[in-house]
Amino acid sequence: MALTSIEHLPEHILSDFAPIVFGAYHPRICLLTTPSFTFNARFTAPDAPSTARKGYHDPTGRTSRIFRHEDHKFEWTVDEFEQWCDAVAKEWGYEFDISSVGMAIEIDEWGRDEDLGGASQVVEFRRLDDKDNAERRAKRSEKRVSNGTKHELFAIHSHAAHPQSQKPGSIQEIGDAVKSKMETSRETFMRLEEIWFKQDVAVLCGGWIELLVKAIEDHEKLVLHRHGTEKRTKWQVELIDGISGDLWLAEGENSVDYIPPDYLPEDDAKSESSGAEGDVSASSSDGESKYDSARSDGSWSVMGRTGREVEVSTISAESVWDLSREREVWGPVENDAPSSSWPDSERSS
Repeated sequence: MALTSIEHLPEHILSDFAPIVFGAYHPRICLLTTPSFTFNARFTAPDAPSTARKGYHDPTGRTSRIFRHEDHKFEWTVDEFEQWCDAVAKEWGYEFDISSVGMAIEIDEWGRDEDLGGASQVVEFRRLDDKDNAERRAKRSEKRVSNGTKHELFAIHSHAAHPQSQKPGSIQEIGDAVKSKMETSRETFMRLEEIWFKQDVAVLCGGWIELLVKAIEDHEKLVLHRHGTEKRTKWQVELIDGISGDLWLAEGENSVDYIPPDYLPEDDAKSESSGAEGDVSASSSDGESKYDSARSDGSWSVMGRTGREVEVSTISAESVWDLSREREVWGPVENDAPSSSWPDSERSS
């Protein structure tokens, strides 16, 4: 089996590509990919001028097309690619099947999704091993490739299938795994493709995405939304009843991310001014103020519950002892200095 992309091949090399690959090597299966120039229309409006398209001018000068990459020697339309594949298959004794990959997630606002297809075109060539094709392939290969150099096998790479390939778990197990994956990710909606690319899910399905679809449709806590399109890339999975269990902050998240949408800061301001019980900003007549205060020289002071002020930046051993005694009696001060500053931090914490 051979796998390659061909858009980087200069014209004089591309002309020898098929004779070498399909004639001299003639693999049983050959997969080829190449960008779809048809798809490039998604980057601009239908009536946009050619100057609106950003990219790279055809470096060969054969066309006025704008390519996606500076090293591309060509980018074929869907029809052009099919014509090339058909000619190769007939000459070298192969049959072929073309498809596309890289479907856009966003819906084209001009309704061109079906016409423009995927970002890349893929063709699978399958060798025809009947006697006539084998003989014709050998003769044409000898004629086109004979240049005094003998082709020898350089290397063989064998990629074994996963041990669980075609050995899926039960439909219930697959559905439960999807539910667990969504809860762990704290997502009530996920794209079907995103779930499929979780390796453990794909392995549990034995490599069949069809089983994943069935498991989601059959699970009591999951709903598959197809959005009225046959494009699987846009299907979404919904977790019914939301996420169970406690929430926690993931790496890079902040508690601000979980502020309710109807939250108003002025509500807190009203609450603080009321001096309600438990309000850290409230002061009482018995001197239990808990403010830290900044001084003009940049140092900080701590106001203890007894009203005694101590400057943290110039704190003395006696002051530490006094504050320690005070904390021992009254408990730790909420806006006190860091616990590492105090000799009794282990006890007070």
